[in-house]
Amino acid sequence: MYIIIKNFTNLVTKKCTTFIGCKDRKKSVQEAVARKIATVLQRYPDGESLKDTHPKQIRRKSKRKPAIPPQEKVKKVFSYINKHPNCNTTDVVAKTKLSSRTVERCIAELKQQGFIEHTGSKKLGGYEAVAPND
Repeated sequence: MYIIIKNFTNLVTKKCTTFIGCKDRKKSVQEAVARKIATVLQRYPDGESLKDTHPKQIRRKSKRKPAIPPQEKVKKVFSYINKHPNCNTTDVVAKTKLSSRTVERCIAELKQQGFIEHTGSKKLGGYEAVAPND
């Protein structure tokens, strides 16, 4: 493993010094590469997990919240419209904390399935839940 790292360091140093165009930076480039290699070796001390991974694949886990499934978003929009008849999209966006595009997509799906309908004018109207036909 040491031979691979040494060859990699020499290769990167040659590429960087020719790209930069001066030999004065050779030492700083070598130090930077050595620091990066040291951090990778600290993270993976056995070296076995590095064999089949590309350097770009070694990333930290993201701290994003898990996405809400589309069905849950539609249910959320429908329950708000059902509880608050004659509400418009801006009300739904503000209360459900979904994006306006997501709310528009959910409303279009609910309209297509026949669960809600738009009442009133385009400017001042709102959405209402349709009573089921039994």
